[in-house]
Amino acid sequence: GGVGRGGCGLCWVASANAAMFVPDPVFAGTLTAAQQAEMMQWGQMYFNRVEGVGGGSGSTFSFNTPAMNNLLFNPFNGPRQTLVKLGRIDSTDGMRQLVEYPGEDTASAKKREAIKDAIVNFTFKTSPVDNPDGTTSHIYKILDASLVSGLVTYVEGGQLVSEKLPLDLIVAAGADPQFASTLSDATATAVTAILVAAPGYASTATGGSEAHKRISGSSSKADTVRGRIEQLLANTNTGGSYTDQGDISFGVYGSLPVIHVSFADADLMIDALTGAVVGPMAPGSPVPTEALLSGRSEYVTGAGSIYLAGIFGLFPKSTLPVWNAFPPPGTYVPKSIPGTSPTSWTCTTIAPGPISRWNPFPTLLTSCVCMQDTFFVITPAGLPLGSPPFYK
Repeated sequence: GGVGRGGCGLCWVASANAAMFVPDPVFAGTLTAAQQAEMMQWGQMYFNRVEGVGGGSGSTFSFNTPAMNNLLFNPFNGPRQTLVKLGRIDSTDGMRQLVEYPGEDTASAKKREAIKDAIVNFTFKTSPVDNPDGTTSHIYKILDASLVSGLVTYVEGGQLVSEKLPLDLIVAAGADPQFASTLSDATATAVTAILVAAPGYASTATGGSEAHKRISGSSSKADTVRGRIEQLLANTNTGGSYTDQGDISFGVYGSLPVIHVSFADADLMIDALTGAVVGPMAPGSPVPTEALLSGRSEYVTGAGSIYLAGIFGLFPKSTLPVWNAFPPPGTYVPKSIPGTSPTSWTCTTIAPGPISRWNPFPTLLTSCVCMQDTFFVITPAGLPLGSPPFYK
């Protein structure tokens, strides 16, 4: 693609590869008993870290199967589709938010327990009283998997319980991006800089996989790339922009870390492992999951994928946000800045300059960007700053 400020002169799509691949079966959730045992060990280390209990550090852990150490292999999202099908979580829930920033209500606690059971024990539980539809789906899945080796089912405490139930594949179809028709000079300059620099950032970035990050607490390669992009935005004096790190999930355990860069008039999606870029896309564009996965040996083209936005704690999002400079009347509710983040909000300090980093538990705040379904900018006095694009 060339450079331009109108039409699609600045539009780029990640490179495609027409070759046919046969991914390792672990990406589709086909695991041996030994691999399942390792996955359960990973899950326990993850929850140990989140809950602050002992049990050994995950910093030196690795799987014995090379494909499971692939940067695109991530155990965390694997049970998501099945948990939704069985009615244990909602299709719009953010799994990481439920686990790492849990609410204090009973419903959130039950969802968190269901996620932990699935990840740590490969176990699903449904109640025919509280969750009749989910229990019916559970029965059908058990019947469909009746010949699967290792599957165990029983009734305990009035709940139907299954162990080692095969997980559901992601089947959602990808969509083509809608490219931005015009860009401001400032956005065009920043987009050009990212297009040039991102592949180099990715090729030299240090850090491990997102799966290793979850159990060790160390930075991932995607974290490093995102930090460099944020610094580039600061160096180009690009105000009114923000970055978000999420992933494109596919199969069962497939997960491509991506960086979403949002401007007031356009969005970019960046493959955090290669630096490939899709965009600039128009606000509200469908998320181009297929374009970023195309050509990867871990993925079968057209098999299905979804985008999970990290800024919301890994919530599924099919379209990119549309920003407004100021909130509509009646949607802004002043909030005082707490010492720690309220349960249902995520806040970040705003450093001098145009770039702000999302941080779920700020300790020292001078001003704060908070989000739930609506974005706000607040000061210690609870007054809106009114700087785009912080309102959605």
